[in-house]
Amino acid sequence: MPHIIPVFINHAGCPHRCAFCDQHAINRQTGFSLSKVREQIAEGLKWRPGEAEKEIAFYGGSFTGLPEETQETLLTMAQNLRREGKINKIRLSTRPDYIDKKVVRRLLAYEVDLVEIGAQSLDDQVLALARRGHDAQSVVGAACLLHAAGLKIGLQLMIGLPGQTWHSIVATTEKVIEIKPEVVRIYPLLILAGTEFAAAWEKGLLAAFELESAVEEAAYIADKVSGHGIKVIRTGLHDDAGLREQGVLAGPYHPAFGELVAARRCRKAIEAVLAERGGEGEAVFSVPARCFSQAAGHKKSNLAYFKQRYPQITVTFEKTDCESIRLKEFRRE
Repeated sequence: MPHIIPVFINHAGCPHRCAFCDQHAINRQTGFSLSKVREQIAEGLKWRPGEAEKEIAFYGGSFTGLPEETQETLLTMAQNLRREGKINKIRLSTRPDYIDKKVVRRLLAYEVDLVEIGAQSLDDQVLALARRGHDAQSVVGAACLLHAAGLKIGLQLMIGLPGQTWHSIVATTEKVIEIKPEVVRIYPLLILAGTEFAAAWEKGLLAAFELESAVEEAAYIADKVSGHGIKVIRTGLHDDAGLREQGVLAGPYHPAFGELVAARRCRKAIEAVLAERGGEGEAVFSVPARCFSQAAGHKKSNLAYFKQRYPQITVTFEKTDCESIRLKEFRRE
């Protein structure tokens, strides 16, 4: 796994603040300056020395919305480090409506590898309610430009947004699969202090997203896109003391949200087999070592679920070197 050196440009380049966003709460940065960027890079280069692959990632704003001179200054810093052999890759995140042919030429000139697009949703109604300022077609167009130039892309998606229904989630997922990004991130909507959504929530005009719904929807999206070769690189925000203490007012915040989603995906895979079985017996599943604890579930929640849902079947796991969870045998009593 590469070592990511995150460089937060903290809302810089964004034309306005979206209804859900407060980058100050998310990354606890109070400003953006070249000196702070250099400090972040220098600190990041100290970690995992030697042969570990390192990647600079510009996060927290709309990189290609920065003044061109600032973009070139930052990209020159990254490109020089790459040519010196201190880093291996460069990525950045931006808005879909801030990508055009001129921008793509600049990214290619500075050897950018991957561009993460803040899509959030591919439902125009949902995007409008979130005050995104762009539509779904902007995401599709940006992705086409980047892919045509040979650049890899990522899509950042958000669940739990106002106006978002199950039908919207399914439709957005299908469009993501059509776009064919290399990677996807999935974030649940959290009510962050200082945002437009926070004001609506405090007035009782917006209900907070429930944890169970967030886990279920994130697991659905992750399963669907993974089945088409798209890698899910993150579900949920990083566990951060500052975010917990100062930023989150309501919503499905959980320090192990990613584990909950991974466990739910394992539960679905196992349950699909159990639902087809009749009678009593023991279902023995071969489970890859990398996801053995996830099969049992967070605090063994999956095992408890199977016991309640399928009391006539005993579920057991065997750790193997297989690629995915599969039924090894069903021992009938």
